[in-house]
Amino acid sequence: MKFKFTLKEAQHRALDLMHHGNDCGPSVMQVMCETSGFDQELFWAGFPLYGGISGQQRATCGAVAAAAVYLGLRHRMPLTDKESVARERKIIEKEAKGLATEFIQRFGSTICLELVKLDLSIPENWKKYEEENITAITCDLFVNFVLDKLYEIEEKRT
Repeated sequence: MKFKFTLKEAQHRALDLMHHGNDCGPSVMQVMCETSGFDQELFWAGFPLYGGISGQQRATCGAVAAAAVYLGLRHRMPLTDKESVARERKIIEKEAKGLATEFIQRFGSTICLELVKLDLSIPENWKKYEEENITAITCDLFVNFVLDKLYEIEEKRT
């Protein structure tokens, strides 16, 4: 699959979405759907899969969760083709596990609260997060890393 955006364009778009109201997960998912040419319905179909944990800091980083959902959408096919479904499921599991493993090696965890080190449900912490631009040393890095890995995965396929 040929992406519509370069990696740098995808990263810029995702950070722009994130800095204008989206959480990291929806930003990654929206950009990956846009660059892949996926119908926006796929974005909204995938949204509930990670939307329940997006914004919940005691769960997996939204960018990592969105990447796993995207990989599932990337490999989608009719469930009636059981052989292909089994083959693609193994590929999805391998790719998602590899991405998560590399993320942990780089950042030490996939749990949002452990990564950001601030409970953003506390108003004073949220204020600090925004005023000190903590996103630049946390979430921005996570989103860029995940997009980089998704582009690497796609490059290996072609």
